[in-house]
Amino acid sequence: MKSFITHLSEAHTFKISRAMYDELYAMEVDTLTNHSAADKKSFVDSLTNSKKVSGGYNITVETDAWRYLKDNALPNIIDITADAGNHALNRSARTLRSKL
Repeated sequence: MKSFITHLSEAHTFKISRAMYDELYAMEVDTLTNHSAADKKSFVDSLTNSKKVSGGYNITVETDAWRYLKDNALPNIIDITADAGNHALNRSARTLRSKL
C-alpha cells in the first residue's frame, strides 16, 4: 500500500496500513503515562483521532507529533519488526520513514 503525505501549514496528513496502525497503537497508546513527553501525547491523540479509510487509516499530526513519529516511533517499530522477522511491516515502516 502506498503511503502519501500532504503538507499543510503545521499539520501533516498521511495514510498508513492497518497493520502499521495496529503496531503504532499497541506500542504508543498502551505505553502512555502521565509522565510521557508532550510530543508522544500529541502523537497518541493523533492516532486515536485518525480516520479509518479503505486499506488503512488517515492520520493528521501536528509538527511535534510528526517529529516524534519520525524520530522515535518508526525507528522503534523498525527495530522490533526486524527482531521479530516481520519483513512486510518492517519494509512498510522503513518506506514511511523515508517519505517523512
